[in-house]
Amino acid sequence: MGPSLITAPDLIEGVFAAAGRRAEDYLRMVPLDPFYRIFFDDGRYFDYTGDQGRMEAEVAKFNPDDVEGYRRFMAGIKTSTSGRSPTWRTSPSSGGPTS
Repeated sequence: MGPSLITAPDLIEGVFAAAGRRAEDYLRMVPLDPFYRIFFDDGRYFDYTGDQGRMEAEVAKFNPDDVEGYRRFMAGIKTSTSGRSPTWRTSPSSGGPTS
C-alpha cells in the first residue's frame, strides 16, 4: 500500500493506545509539507499546509478579500472543537468518559 495523508496523527495514536499498543511500533508517520497540493485547470495550484500564515497567503493568491473569511472560519473551528475528545479513546471500564 502506498502513502496516505493523515492530518490528525493523534487519532491514529489513540486507536493504538486503546488497544494497549504504540503506533510507532507498527508504522512510521512522516510530516508532509505541504500536506497536499490542489491543481486547477488554469495552471494555478493551492498548497494546503498546517501553517496559518502560509494558508492565508494561499487564500490571498486566489482572492485577497477571502483571507478575513478564512480567519473567521479557522477561529470558529478552534472554538467548536476545543475541549472535545473522541469517545472511542477511553471506555467506561477504564474510568474514562463515555460521551
